[in-house]
Amino acid sequence: WSVRQQGSTTGLNRRNLVDLPRGCSLHLGPGPGLQLKKPNTTVRMEALPKEVRWALLEANYQTLPPVILSFPLIGWLVTGVLGRAGLVWLGPWQAGLVAATLSSLGLCWGFRYASRRHYAFWSGLRALSAALNGIIFGLAGLLLMAPEQPALQLYVFLIILGGAAASVTSSSSHLPALLLYLTLSLMPVSLHAFLSSDAALVGIARLVPICWAVMLGVGLRSHKLQRQSALLAYQNRQLVSQLQQAQGKLEEANQGLNVKVAERTRELSRFKVLLDAS
Repeated sequence: WSVRQQGSTTGLNRRNLVDLPRGCSLHLGPGPGLQLKKPNTTVRMEALPKEVRWALLEANYQTLPPVILSFPLIGWLVTGVLGRAGLVWLGPWQAGLVAATLSSLGLCWGFRYASRRHYAFWSGLRALSAALNGIIFGLAGLLLMAPEQPALQLYVFLIILGGAAASVTSSSSHLPALLLYLTLSLMPVSLHAFLSSDAALVGIARLVPICWAVMLGVGLRSHKLQRQSALLAYQNRQLVSQLQQAQGKLEEANQGLNVKVAERTRELSRFKVLLDAS
């Protein structure tokens, strides 16, 4: 990027070209001098540099393990509460939680050796993992709703809602994963509640769309802030790199100038000696 400054103090145009990092620009304001304008960080996801997209995906993988490790604990708590309800699918659901935990942890471990060239592959795996986790949690809204026990039904709904809320903090840097988890985890309980005649489930059915919309809105806002932060950090690194290169070139030019000054000084000294001798 470059900017052209024109002046007419001497009746002639004066042009100064200034190299800038990508995304920055200079603005000739009403006052003296040039002003550096803030880079525009409101860009679409597909327009982000590869380094920024990779940083967002890496942040998502790094925040995932603490959430995944809570899955077995949640299964243990649910088993302790619903164990006496005689639910047939309680054991298979808990086994599904363990399988989701192991698969997600293995995915996070494999990402440690991933390359930026395979961004699409690891992004797709993360979305697939979020979909699987959302389905397992969502099945609790279909299989673990104890009939005619509003307290237990509300407990299961809070478990599902807590998992959705956790996904907002852990998956907001990767928007497809967040959207898939929220939708697949809350959709089953919503459908089951709409088709049920229990008063508690009818109330839950009315709450689910509201909770989904609120969490998605918070997740979108968090994703936007993280995206802008990652882009600004990338631009700062680019600026520092270019400033270091410019400093190196300036030092080389200064050294060359010092050499020329020393040579001219020696020539003048020899010329002075010749003059004195003549």
